[in-house]
Amino acid sequence: MKFISTLIIVIVFVFSVNAQDQVGKKLAGEHNPLELVSMSQYVSYNEAIKMLSSVSEILAGKTIVSMVSSLSPIGIEITRMPYMDALNLIVNSRNLMYEEKVGSIIIKEKDNIEEEKTNEDVYADISA
Repeated sequence: MKFISTLIIVIVFVFSVNAQDQVGKKLAGEHNPLELVSMSQYVSYNEAIKMLSSVSEILAGKTIVSMVSSLSPIGIEITRMPYMDALNLIVNSRNLMYEEKVGSIIIKEKDNIEEEKTNEDVYADISA
């Protein structure tokens, strides 16, 4: 019984130290070198998405598909940035959104549901 208790304590200690190490690396900005991407600001949007998709397929098994097509440059210099951060930066700079599915990430226009709700008049029935 003493052996089992000692073993459990050691296992808990090892996992907690490992978890703290992962959090420390995340906060320090350390990333897997394979997920770091660099792109010129003159790369077209379509090419940037192709590059990010190839990295995403290798690391996460997810294809990035854009419902928006554009040949204009991304206009943002990306240097040694994690690919998901780069995707967020590009998508937000174009006022787009993305949705993660099981095997893919789909980039599309932002839903205008909130704008439609604020623009339409709402009347309440007071006779009830």
